[in-house]
Amino acid sequence: DKVRAQRMEAAYAAGDTRTAQADAEALLGTNIVPDAQIKLIQARILIDKAKPNDKTVHQEALDLLSGVTGDIPTDLRPITNEYLAKANYAVGQYDDALQAIRAALAQGETGTRHYIHGLILEAQGKKDAAIREYDWVVTWSTVYTYPFIEDVQARLDKLKP
Repeated sequence: DKVRAQRMEAAYAAGDTRTAQADAEALLGTNIVPDAQIKLIQARILIDKAKPNDKTVHQEALDLLSGVTGDIPTDLRPITNEYLAKANYAVGQYDDALQAIRAALAQGETGTRHYIHGLILEAQGKKDAAIREYDWVVTWSTVYTYPFIEDVQARLDKLKP
């Protein structure tokens, strides 16, 4: 089971969600890895694979995360908050999404987190704040490659006068 737990982590990191999910299901309740961490991986798999407008899958991920946030180790809390923000945004719970992404950003800034923050702010009608977030991402895209940079640029073009 200890090897399975390591394989689950490695499979998720490598994008082998089928193996990661199978291992997660097998490890639930074994106490090899805390169930909170397993549910986090399961929620991440759901969100990573979901279509942006698939509210059912995002709600399922929220349900997995809702009972575990207090049990997540400190080093995984920024990731947990980022995924909570993604799921809440997808189901239209923008205030909850904003709270989660702000917590994630407070624990460490990333391009993805600023992008999500911009999406949430834009959805809330906070145009100027969204532009600032998207500009942050564009600035850092000269250093890092972001797979979502085209969407960021399109949103900026739409929002800027």
